[in-house]
Amino acid sequence: MFFNLILLQEVNYIPKKGVKFCIECGKENISIIENRCRDCYLSSFPLIKQKTDKLAIKICKECFNYYHRRWIKPRETEFNNFLNEILEERIDTFIQAQEDVVVSFDFDITARLFWTNRKFDLYVKGEKYFPEFGENLITNLTLSIKVMFTYCDSCLKLRSGSYNAIVNITRAKQFNESEINYFFKTIEKKVEKMQSQDRMAFLAKYTIDKRKVKLCFGSEKIAKTVAESFLNQLGGISREHTTMTPKSYSKGKKHDKLIINLKLPPFTIGDVISIDDVPYLIKSVNKDIINIYNLPELKNQIISLKDKIDFRILKARDELEKFTVVSIYDDIIQIMNERTYQTYEILKKDELLNINIQDKLTGLVYNNQVFIIPKNDE
Repeated sequence: MFFNLILLQEVNYIPKKGVKFCIECGKENISIIENRCRDCYLSSFPLIKQKTDKLAIKICKECFNYYHRRWIKPRETEFNNFLNEILEERIDTFIQAQEDVVVSFDFDITARLFWTNRKFDLYVKGEKYFPEFGENLITNLTLSIKVMFTYCDSCLKLRSGSYNAIVNITRAKQFNESEINYFFKTIEKKVEKMQSQDRMAFLAKYTIDKRKVKLCFGSEKIAKTVAESFLNQLGGISREHTTMTPKSYSKGKKHDKLIINLKLPPFTIGDVISIDDVPYLIKSVNKDIINIYNLPELKNQIISLKDKIDFRILKARDELEKFTVVSIYDDIIQIMNERTYQTYEILKKDELLNINIQDKLTGLVYNNQVFIIPKNDE
């Protein structure tokens, strides 16, 4: 009350009894709120006001992601829509508004000036309906926004070659050149497909040894995708674990790096193995499930790598013998080994009914018997 009397003395006003008046300017017989007229209320209680002196937006100069508590990929790249989206996210950090105030904003800057000037004016309007005055009251603000160009976490890691996941591929049998090429062609396809959604979908570095390939990926997602593809195509067993460093723990991270260990079988599709002295053709693989073909009995079987079956490799696919059909007699087919020129006689079984002289066959000699690989599995 003492404060109010001082204000009234400053305007040389003595209020009349029972008359509504503004305690700021002394106007009488007017609508008031908080004992103030419309203009004085807005002066004392603006609908919106600047919250902080640090008015800035942060944008990645490489991928144009923007920062709001985390790096966010913009929904649109057209300049006005792009900037509008950023400001919609950031406006609450720039201003403080009264309850039920409708906040809107506008800006007047071209894309060229935005990227070169690195600052612009943001025009903010706060509007609210007051039944005491029977109208909407408005507060306008002009904020000078600084534009900070930097690198987001993903692009920074991309530039520095850092990585978050490792895929270790091991096998008892040495990798050949075609298998190494397959690894990198698969990676190239997966990266190309995923990079639009995952900036960290890249191969940071790799090492190749005779029986081990180490692949370092930018993100866990691309590492898991590539590992899954290898398992589906080559078979094997996968094990995952994570590493943790004191530095990562102090930053609140769940883990530092994801490690995926793939142990591939020593054989590949098309190889011939022996189980209990019986030759089998490897027809297909899917993770730890192997589809094999019993060559003596001419039937398919399924085995699992988890069963730890004792086997040995008889012939790799590219080591199988080549034969030529030299003659056909009723139920007997005579073939010649193209490498040794030795001839063999085999029974004309169902899968060989359409064989003709001079046809080429693939197979192997095992325990003094010739086993022919079915045509569609060569």
